Amino acid sequence: MGASSLGCSRGEPAHRPVSFTPGREAEIRGAKAPIDATPSLLGTIAFWQDYVPAGTRNGKPTYWPGAAFLTSPFSGAEDAHRLEVGPAAYSVSAGSSSEGDITLAYVDSDSAGGSVVEVRTSRDGGRSWSAPHSVERETDVLRLDPDSLAPGPNGQWYLLVRYRLGKVKPGMLLRVYRKAPGEDWGLMGAVPGSDDLSTFDALSFDVSPGGSLAVAFVTYEGELRVKQSTDGGRTWVSIGLPDRPRMPGLRTLLPGMRPTVRDGMPSIRWIGGGWGLAWEEHVSIPSGLTGSDAHVDTLFSKHDAAGARWTRTTRINDQRIVVAGTVNILGQVGKSVMQALEDLHRKSRGTELRYPHLVVAPTGRFAVFWTELRGLSIVPVASISDDGGIEWSAAIALDSSHQGDTDRVRGSFSADGKALQAIYLTWPGESSLRADDGLGLKVAEVLLP
Repeated sequence: MGASSLGCSRGEPAHRPVSFTPGREAEIRGAKAPIDATPSLLGTIAFWQDYVPAGTRNGKPTYWPGAAFLTSPFSGAEDAHRLEVGPAAYSVSAGSSSEGDITLAYVDSDSAGGSVVEVRTSRDGGRSWSAPHSVERETDVLRLDPDSLAPGPNGQWYLLVRYRLGKVKPGMLLRVYRKAPGEDWGLMGAVPGSDDLSTFDALSFDVSPGGSLAVAFVTYEGELRVKQSTDGGRTWVSIGLPDRPRMPGLRTLLPGMRPTVRDGMPSIRWIGGGWGLAWEEHVSIPSGLTGSDAHVDTLFSKHDAAGARWTRTTRINDQRIVVAGTVNILGQVGKSVMQALEDLHRKSRGTELRYPHLVVAPTGRFAVFWTELRGLSIVPVASISDDGGIEWSAAIALDSSHQGDTDRVRGSFSADGKALQAIYLTWPGESSLRADDGLGLKVAEVLLP
């Protein structure tokens, strides 16, 4: 499987160089981190899904699914505050407000085989928690995403629940719940047009300071959709879609064969006057008689609320890795079949699932985090913009010491916008298929001018 690196295509904006200084790095978990850890930074607090000791059974330690919160991410996991959420809980999500309150939501299985969404709150950085409150109970299998919780104005909280499996009435696949101060959680409405939601892509949800809601998701066919609600989630409308950028170097030897384009993994945030959107665009271009070349770009556009239109779509990544889709596993000299499969898996993962994450600093500067293939490793990177997303910096490598692969990077800014902090999963060495001791969890910091 061949891979080649391409720079900016003709006609695309150049990426400006940026000076930065590598800051602190810390290994929170050297191993044993679950692959579904879904790490996030809630302001300055690191959060991840973990397994919490829950006593012993037949003389052996037992563990329950739980959540971990680390108020000083660079101090090490031994200082983390852990909360068990139940023996059958899964799909954990957390969010933080500007006042520092943390809301934790998770899905648990009940004795009847259904699912229940429970929510708890903490006002002291995850040290102590309220009693669990049931938001929804269904016979369907429910699911939360990393961005399912969002704080609203005046102390409100919003929760987006995904109905992943089972029979769902049309228009009821995504439901929005709200909690106002002094009130219980209540169902506000459902997001229309989400009946064919992709089960492979994460969705993104956010609330503006004025109380508008937005959700970005991808259909099963790989089509991006963005919906907005201005009445607390009761009704939703489409706000259109950004334009797709021009295809680079289209070529095919078979008449009638066209490139396939699929969107994925959106991340939406309110960035002052409109919604900012980052997402992946996957392109497969027929090459030769039976093969195809594939690449993925990290894109950005902003929806101007006043003008009701999207700005020109910008490619954020300054390198494009093109991977040939055909490979002779047995023909790679000097490599075992397993090693060849390792290379195939790494190149595919490093050029596909980037999980872009858009964040905004209080100063108005914003950044997009993602992972990409560089050389023989998948590394966490970020690009910053100081002019509303018109121009982007060259990608900043966030980790200067890890020698293996990384995955699912998410980040945040310091209050002054002059430091980027990131949290991500690490794979041991160069192995992406074999991780006998589980994955690692790491934080890193980069200082900006």
